[in-house]
Amino acid sequence: IAPPIPAAGGRTKGGSQAWKVAVGVVGGAIALGLLSSALLCLVRHKRAKKLEVMERNSEVGETLRMAQVGRAQAPVALWTRTKPVIESELKVASVPSVRGC
Repeated sequence: IAPPIPAAGGRTKGGSQAWKVAVGVVGGAIALGLLSSALLCLVRHKRAKKLEVMERNSEVGETLRMAQVGRAQAPVALWTRTKPVIESELKVASVPSVRGC
């Protein structure tokens, strides 16, 4: 195996690899930036689609009447979903006592 032949400047032919490393680093940074931008766009698109589906589903459901609350409009349900229970009507479940603690 023969040593590299020196070129006309005193350097060996193909001896400097620094430019290849620099191009690789810059190219890798650009590729990483493009990949992260694509990933960010994909996440935003999925979030927008999810919100769109949720809005479409909410429009299909029960419509609520709007009422003025202070300065804002707020939806008001026509009835409550849970029935209020008076405390005296609650049945107290017997809880076994723990002894020896």
